[in-house]
Amino acid sequence: EVCFHIDGSFRLGTIASNAPDLNFGVAELPEHNGIKSTFGSYWTHGITSKAAADPARYAAAIKFLKFITSPEAGTLWVNIVGELPAQLEAAADPTLLADEKLGAFAAGLPYAQSTFFVDESKDRQAILDAYDAVILTDADPREELDFAVETVQEVLDEFWSNR
Repeated sequence: EVCFHIDGSFRLGTIASNAPDLNFGVAELPEHNGIKSTFGSYWTHGITSKAAADPARYAAAIKFLKFITSPEAGTLWVNIVGELPAQLEAAADPTLLADEKLGAFAAGLPYAQSTFFVDESKDRQAILDAYDAVILTDADPREELDFAVETVQEVLDEFWSNR
């Protein structure tokens, strides 16, 4: 059997833990009409008001932020944690780009875009429920996807209704 599954690099750890013998490959998403796009998540870093109020803490916070946002830290992150670095310079490392699992994800970072989520867990659950309905109850894929879209749209509508 063949399956095409779109997910983030974070899924690799789950596969390694739960299905270590799974025979799979990873590739960049195909472009459409000459446009490349993929998903990229991010973390934000900042300095707390407590750190900003104390000169010693402030200096330490700046030093720490400079380190964790450096390409060297990105490389450490990949090597120790096994997930993609946030720094494009670290992601452009030839060894990482040649990695059979992480390479395709790293290659997509320069054109990756983040998605706005109101509640990522509800979005995820909507698509999981649609998938389960199709696989487990032989439901119509189009109808289940439409229902998932309606579910997520309700979350968005509720969020924006009082803003």
